[in-house]
Parts: sequence; structure tokens; C-alpha cells
Amino acid sequence: MPDRPTPPPAPRFAILAALDGSEHSVLVSEAAVALAARTPGAELHVVYVIEATSDGPFPLGAPRAGVRSALAVVEEAERYVEAHARAAAGRLGRIAHGHVLEGDPRRAIVQLGVDVGASLLVVGTRGLRGAKRLLLGSVAASLAQDAPFPVLVARAAPAELPPTLRPACARCLESQRRTGGEELWCPEHAGARPMARAFPPPLAEPPRGLAGARRRTTPLCGGLRAPYTSSAMSLLERVTDNLWTLARPLRFLGVETGARMNVARLADGSLFVHSPLALDAALRAEVDALGPVKAVVAPSLFHHLYVRSWQEAYPGALYACCPGLEKKRSDLRWGRVLGDEPEPAWEGEIEQSFFAARKLENEVVFFHRASGTMLCADALFNLSAHPDRATRAVAFLLGNRGPGATWLERLMIRDRPGARRQIDRMLAWKPERILLAHGPSIDAGGEQVLRDAYAWL
Repeated sequence: MPDRPTPPPAPRFAILAALDGSEHSVLVSEAAVALAARTPGAELHVVYVIEATSDGPFPLGAPRAGVRSALAVVEEAERYVEAHARAAAGRLGRIAHGHVLEGDPRRAIVQLGVDVGASLLVVGTRGLRGAKRLLLGSVAASLAQDAPFPVLVARAAPAELPPTLRPACARCLESQRRTGGEELWCPEHAGARPMARAFPPPLAEPPRGLAGARRRTTPLCGGLRAPYTSSAMSLLERVTDNLWTLARPLRFLGVETGARMNVARLADGSLFVHSPLALDAALRAEVDALGPVKAVVAPSLFHHLYVRSWQEAYPGALYACCPGLEKKRSDLRWGRVLGDEPEPAWEGEIEQSFFAARKLENEVVFFHRASGTMLCADALFNLSAHPDRATRAVAFLLGNRGPGATWLERLMIRDRPGARRQIDRMLAWKPERILLAHGPSIDAGGEQVLRDAYAWL
């Protein structure tokens, strides 16, 4: 009996998902995983690019603190990518690849796509318009122009359509839903269109899938060490019992400052979330594993960017903000405006102080009593040892030589006696550790660091 001919291998279809640590990455990850799930045998690659300066991530002659900070950036990026890749692998039931690269994202992402024979690149967009788009540029637009493969831009649906578009006909949408897309238009609109017919595929020709698969042309380079399986990898870093933290890249006014969120587990097992970051699928899975979310606080006028995604995911939680943010972000649902006294939800476990003298931020500073840890958004920061040269230059110009404040605070704070009283209240906590939103954590001697930072008051 003659041997049956071996069927030709299915064409490769490699999907590359470019993440940047922002809330838009949630859409990118979800779109890429959904496409991979619907495409038999599709490969999924997840990439994050650390933007490098001209002197590299480890500047020549940098102090040890700078090297440690640079290593921390790489480690955080690797944890971020690994968690996303493992979560994707778990949903797909097959390996997902993770890559952490350094350089210009526009070039590094496209080059990786060529190296792995990408068939499709999925990216997000910040939705910049006008002068901001001209000044900062659009990574998504640049990738769409330069990539030698299709680029899919994943973006959230707008709250309302632009005035040039009209809403879809409700009866047309119902017809599409009822017939599974076989009938697109309602009777009124079907006759108004020049062509409104569905065309089935020829019976002699099987339906064609996604075309344009590319074969790998060059070996994979610059990625992480191994493909991922579906086992879990922690994004949140354990600080002490019942306290976790997560740092991610973040640009503010074009400067890489980084951002940090903190999660404390209260005595009843519920969670207190401080300065929330973008809630992607991997982070949500870890948060849910720790306990139910009881309270989410936006502690500063500048720490509110990702609250909406948390409100959508945890509508039953208490959402509290610093004074003034309820007006600045009136589009969000706030249950409390914070002050000097702890809310009943965390009273006795977490202290707080309204740093009213710093009117630019109106920060409410918190103190986790069980671990002796102060949770700080803007009252203290340390960008002096940041691996990005532009960030270090800005820190130098602002007089930020270490954990502390800058000359801006001296101009900003007009009520110095009031500021002194507020700092003394924080010093009375005797914090041993301080988790900075912008800069490496202070693991010991926190009380003295705080005292020195505001000794000029």
C-alpha cells in the first residue's frame, strides 16, 4: 500500500505584541491573545523596550546607586514581560515568548519583528493630538510606516463619536446580531446602499485563513532566555507580610520618572491599593489572588491616570482621592475626599497626613503601621541615580541630589510653619522604610531621610 504523502506544514503566523507599561497595554495584550487564540498554531511574542540614552543603561563612571537603579529597571521590565507572557501562555495552552530590549522603541520593535518573522504587530496608542503629537510624535504611526508587516493599533472605544460620524442604526445592529452577520442592514438601509450582498466562498476552494505569513529570516536575538509556560510569575514584589509594591516605567512631560503602586492587606483580608497603576490581565490576576479590593486611593493631584480601569474592574470598592482631585477628575466616581484622619475602612492599620502646604500636589501621605512603611507619591522622590541621562539631568537642574525635595518645594511652600507641623506629624510615625513613587525604595533609615529632606523648613 503506497505511503500517504506528508501534508505540508501549516504556514507560520507570528504575532508580536508591543507593551509599554501603560493602561493602553491592556488592550494590546487582550487583542494579541484573542487573535492568537483564533489562529491555529499562531505564535505569540511579547516585547517591552527600555528606552536607552546615548551613554547606555549603565553610564560610564556612574555611582553604584545608579547601577543598582539601572539593574532595577531591567528587572522590573523582565518581571512585567514575563508575567504577561505567562498569562498569555496559560490562556492559549501553548508557549508564549517574551523579549526585553533596549534602545529606540521604533527601531527595536520593528527589528525584533523581522528577526522572529512576524506576520502581525499589535501596538497601542496614547491618542495624542495637535501640538503634543508634533512634539512627542506617535510611536504607533512610526511603526505603521516602517514595519514590513501589517500593524494593528489597539485602542479603546471613544466615549462619543466625532462630529463627522453618525451613530450606527440600532435596527441594523440588531439584524447583524440576530443573523450572525449574514444580514448587515435593516430594510430601510439595505435599499439605500449600492451593494449590500454577502458572498459565500466557492465550494471547490476551502476558506482561506490569514495570509502573508513570513518565514523566519534571521535568528532570534535580544530576547529573554527561554519561552514561557503557563506557570505564574509575580509582578507584585513582596515588601513585608501583607505589603506588596509594583514599579513600572512612566513618562511625565517627556521625562522618564517611573511610577509605583502599593497594595496592603488589611486585618480582614481585604486590600488597600495606593496610587494604582494600569490594571492589565496579569496584574488583576495577582491582585485577585491576594484578596478582595476594599479601597483604592489616588493620593495626589498627579496620581490618578489609571483609576478608571480599577473602577470598572472593582465597582464595589471605596475610591478616595486627595482634596481637589474630585474636581479635576469629576468624570470619576469618588466615595471620599481624604484628609488628615484615616477612613474607617483602614483606621487603626494605616495612618495618613494631608500635606496641605504642597498645594501643587495636595498629597495625602500614608503610613502602614504593621511594617513601619511610609507610602509616598510626590512628597519625596529620587531621580538622581536614574539610568536615563535626560532624567538625571532634570534631577540635577532641580537640585534633586538624593531622596528628598527640590528647590521647587522652596518656592511652592509658602506656609512654612504649617509644612513643618505636617512633616513633624509624619516624623512621629518613625518610618523605617519609605516606598517612593518616583525612585528606588528606601529600605532603612526612613525617618532620618525624611528629616534631612525637610530640614530647611
